[in-house]
Amino acid sequence: MTWRLLITRPVEECAALAATLAEHGVFSSAMPLLAIEPLAETAERVPLSMSCRATAR
Repeated sequence: MTWRLLITRPVEECAALAATLAEHGVFSSAMPLLAIEPLAETAERVPLSMSCRATAR
C-alpha cells in the first residue's frame, strides 16, 4: 500500500517535510494553508507579551 499525504504546513516547512516523507516512501503534495507572521507590538499587546515572557521562565 502506498501512502499519500497532503501537507498543509507553511511554505517554509513544506519542502523539508516532503523530502523526509519521500525518503520513507510516502508520496506527498503541498498545499500550504498556514502563514505564520509576527504581530506588530501595539500598546494593547505589549502588556500581554510581557506577561507571557514572565510566565515562560
